[in-house]
Amino acid sequence: MSLKYYDNERDRWPQLNSGGQIGQAEAQEIIRRLCSRFYLSYKGLQIGFTSGRRGTWASKCSMTFNIRWLNYRTICHEVAHVYHLQKTRRYGELYHGRKHAQIIDRMCGWLIEQKIHLGAVAHEIALKEVEQSKRAAEQKVRAAMPEPVESRITHRIEQIKRLERKVKTLTTRLKSARRSLAALQRVAHKKKESVPHEQK
Repeated sequence: MSLKYYDNERDRWPQLNSGGQIGQAEAQEIIRRLCSRFYLSYKGLQIGFTSGRRGTWASKCSMTFNIRWLNYRTICHEVAHVYHLQKTRRYGELYHGRKHAQIIDRMCGWLIEQKIHLGAVAHEIALKEVEQSKRAAEQKVRAAMPEPVESRITHRIEQIKRLERKVKTLTTRLKSARRSLAALQRVAHKKKESVPHEQK
């Protein structure tokens, strides 16, 4: 495969070429959104991350990224491979060819349209992490401060009332079922008595 293919891709999408600034959580969320937009199964994908001198690659149902060189264009490149292999590739068609390049361009264009390349997803993830940390801290405070006895008494009273209502309902149903059973037994008994005895 000629390096010219990658050079042309970089030239077409210069705003998506900066690398080493995308974390794994952001990458996974971008992949999930691309899958949703282009009708690919995110749950069926195996997504891995590596480092060092190892490369980035994709197959029909998996992709692995070198986190050191990860950028928005690379994500589109590898997701486009998955799309190409799953949906549109014909026998003999190039792995890196015109069809794959067209898919890349569609995905890169959508990424820019959604302003994802400006860090929108990273911002959302940061806000979620702050919110999760806040909730965790609140739960920790609540755990360290037991609920007042008065509040616990109120909750227990409400629980007893709910149980009493259930008992009352079940008792009524039990009485009704017993009456129905008794009526059926009486009918069966009368029917049995009405049958004439065989003469000897």
